[in-house]
Amino acid sequence: MIAAPASSRQELWRTVLALHPWERVVDVAASNSVPAVTLADLLGESTGSVCVKVDGAGFDGAVRAGAGRTLDRIEHWAVMVEAQRLHPGELAEWAARDPAYLLDHRTGRLVRVPGGLVDLTAYMLESGWLHPRDCLLTSPAVAETIARLS
Repeated sequence: MIAAPASSRQELWRTVLALHPWERVVDVAASNSVPAVTLADLLGESTGSVCVKVDGAGFDGAVRAGAGRTLDRIEHWAVMVEAQRLHPGELAEWAARDPAYLLDHRTGRLVRVPGGLVDLTAYMLESGWLHPRDCLLTSPAVAETIARLS
């Protein structure tokens, strides 16, 4: 797997922020001294739109799983997580549950990961034309916005 340049993370984050007029934006990766906290605790009873960048320190799969009920009650949400350490099967499983995207470094566009297709997901991660470092998970409402803008 290739390592994406550091700027790809900022490029994806800027793309995400431009998708929706978010009511709440949380960048939990902005500091080296961020305490471990669940998304459920972080978002509390939020029901408005939320956009979160997470550094799950290798536990990114557990981040989404633990935030299930919290995100399910929010119509517009986006969570940026690290995909670099994920097995393609895990990312394909995520994409089957929630819309998932990788950033095309050639065009700056978001490319949807096909849900449940492990071989195709592995190809996408290894292709060299997508930044494999970070992945964007979204609510269906945000996925509709991305489709309209594509």
